[in-house]
Amino acid sequence: MTGARPSSPDPLLGILPGPGDSDRPWLVWYSPDERVELTGHVLGMWAAKCAGLLSAEADVGPQVHIALPVGWRALTWCLGTWLAGGTALVGEAHALPAAQVSVASAPSLLSPDTEVQVLVPGASLAIRYDGELPPLVLDGVADVMTYADHFAALPVGPDAPALVADDGTRLGRGSLAAAAQQATAAAGGAVLVHGDTGPGAVARSVVGILSAWAGGATAVLVDAACPADRTALAVRQEGITARRPG
Repeated sequence: MTGARPSSPDPLLGILPGPGDSDRPWLVWYSPDERVELTGHVLGMWAAKCAGLLSAEADVGPQVHIALPVGWRALTWCLGTWLAGGTALVGEAHALPAAQVSVASAPSLLSPDTEVQVLVPGASLAIRYDGELPPLVLDGVADVMTYADHFAALPVGPDAPALVADDGTRLGRGSLAAAAQQATAAAGGAVLVHGDTGPGAVARSVVGILSAWAGGATAVLVDAACPADRTALAVRQEGITARRPG
């Protein structure tokens, strides 16, 4: 497993998957009732589509508020934000800086003052938002799918902000890449990232996933709502070789 753009001066991009990556799994998502496997190619496609929407709807290097639960969709919006040269602001809007774009799982979680608002369905395989969209609010699947599968990452330096969370976490691109590389895994293995809830939960899961990728491993992300036996099943089935905080 290799990063999408290892020659980039942006150290973060070298960790991320892209459309040219192989079909081996990069992320496996477990919830109480589903298992979803995403290859590097598929993750790269979703990241490119999210970046395409952000590039079309917002300024260069947008501040993107992401109020989604721990899961693969929250991850792809972070990836797309970074491709678009922006900063992912994850968690509750009142605890975060102002944003140009707000992406949420429910209307009540949207940042009310953003120029662009996007609602994302909760179901992993939904093809459109599972409710009535308020006026001028975009569909986080149906509208995203209209964008290209490829996106040329915008040039951003290592000191540019990458991730801000509602628990006070603030990481630049270089420091986020360094945090991921501090705990690498054996190549070809699988790393368990156990999700949780509350402030900073999405940020912790993203750092855990990037840590797995930095070491050439598949990230296995388990929903905080999963019972112990479901987590034990994931450990057995995926061949977990290490664990990361999530």
